[in-house]
Amino acid sequence: MDIGGGFGGFMPPRPLHARYTGRQRQFTKFYSAYPIAAYQGNKMDANYGGKIFMPPSALDEISQLEVVYPLLFKLQNDEEESSSGTKLRTHCGVLEFTAEEGRVYLPQWMMDTLRLSPGSAVEVINVALLHGSLVKLQPQSVDFLDISDHRA
Repeated sequence: MDIGGGFGGFMPPRPLHARYTGRQRQFTKFYSAYPIAAYQGNKMDANYGGKIFMPPSALDEISQLEVVYPLLFKLQNDEEESSSGTKLRTHCGVLEFTAEEGRVYLPQWMMDTLRLSPGSAVEVINVALLHGSLVKLQPQSVDFLDISDHRA
């Protein structure tokens, strides 16, 4: 079994913030969360998706871990709880590793879902999600009936 990861038997040291979870090491870190509207540059289209902006140091750390691709993350607010008593959380991907160090930029709907205000702490944890087996779509208007080829 080659544990060197293609580096001639050299395995980078485990970062202090990484948790060992069996076969893979997990990236987990706290960042200050800000809405995409506060991000420099014209990235407002990202406000409607499910991806976030992370700092370049996160990519450096993740590239040294044995993680599952594509990169998916669980975002968790440790300070707020849902009505059922569980921590507020959602899942996302990463769009770019261009955020300032110590910050992540989230779409506004994620900020609202996690009940975060600008500058609040959010925990970012890489995860491997199972593939879905069923998707049900519900049209939001009758305009859906005007589509000539529903399979296209």
